Amino acid sequence: MSIDWSKAPYDAEAGYLGASETYDAWYRRDGIGQVQQICPGAGIYVWTWMGGRADFPAGAELRPVAKPEWAGEGLPPVGIEIEAMLPALGSARFWQIAKVVHGPLPESPGEILVFSLENTKPSWVDQFRPIRTPEQIAAEERDLARTEILNAMTADGRTEGENEENWQFRMQIVGEILDMGYRKQAPQ
Repeated sequence: MSIDWSKAPYDAEAGYLGASETYDAWYRRDGIGQVQQICPGAGIYVWTWMGGRADFPAGAELRPVAKPEWAGEGLPPVGIEIEAMLPALGSARFWQIAKVVHGPLPESPGEILVFSLENTKPSWVDQFRPIRTPEQIAAEERDLARTEILNAMTADGRTEGENEENWQFRMQIVGEILDMGYRKQAPQ
């Protein structure tokens, strides 16, 4: 059986499911690292000192830690994986998956320290975003293919004097062509 953490005190760090001769209990560490307990079955309803104990009792289950979420607003929290614009060979830069290991420093409030998950190199970066879903990646690839087709049709994608309505219509037609599976074939 597993512990029902919805019944735990908000500040409990561990819990224990009692057996036939023991009671269910909740545990936490106080401000100096000593363990305290609440044991409702034994009539202990407030946090009680456990004699200077520094570790939770054997068999106690640690409360699961929720991974922090980040929707792309502000700076990402330390510990999560993101996509960051990281330097590659020469002056090239590419989006790579990285782990945030340090928040901003006072001298550079918009930069965070990340480790690339591809090559484990650390970098301070100021361009980052949440990891894209496969659907977002496919949509970006489709938009890129559509732009390439439109640019191939004219020098900059638009014809001289073309209004916005005609431009949007051409974009829609090219999008439908791509959706039907038409792609440029590589020469053989």
